[in-house]
Amino acid sequence: MSDDRRRSFRIDNPVVLVYKVVSEKEMNKRAASVRQGGFMPGGVSSTLFGMEAEFKGRIGRIRHKSAEVAQALTLLNDKMNALINLMPMMQDQDSGQNLFEQPMRRTNVSATGIAFPNDEELASGTCLRLRLLLAPDYYYVAGYARVIRTTPRKDPRDGFEYRVAADFVLISDQHKELLVKYTMSRELAMLRARRLAAEASEDAEARQTD
Repeated sequence: MSDDRRRSFRIDNPVVLVYKVVSEKEMNKRAASVRQGGFMPGGVSSTLFGMEAEFKGRIGRIRHKSAEVAQALTLLNDKMNALINLMPMMQDQDSGQNLFEQPMRRTNVSATGIAFPNDEELASGTCLRLRLLLAPDYYYVAGYARVIRTTPRKDPRDGFEYRVAADFVLISDQHKELLVKYTMSRELAMLRARRLAAEASEDAEARQTD
């Protein structure tokens, strides 16, 4: 599968999302800082994700020698991840919003952009600082995006009257790769669920005809 295809892989999935409208100047300033060696948004969590990948690789090698030890390490790692996933909410004082206090939004997300329901209209070209928690694993992603369009929703039963589409402009490679893996894994999970449901339905029909 080509890299461009992987990055454009999109899924519909619940996401906790908060944003702050920022100026083009502020976003460009952050981009210039990154080019000069400054930190990307979510830099600390990006480092943790890199450590996570290495740790899981080591657990995989340990599993061949002792499944029980590998299982214990996996449980310990899951416990640490649960605590780490709380860190962005405690550290980020910029918006004053706690992600866990925000409602889930049914979004369409990929490594290159996101479309989400919203309670206010955002003009095309508006720059956003985004913070996301991806359900059901609550992976944290942060970055900057630019609004492409905002359209009214036909049946906004959830209270969000608009649908905003935005492209990511400034996001770390680690978070972008996380989005790639996340969207692909969620799509595979949905395909497996549909296959199992179809097989269960076929088995039920077969029992009825017996």
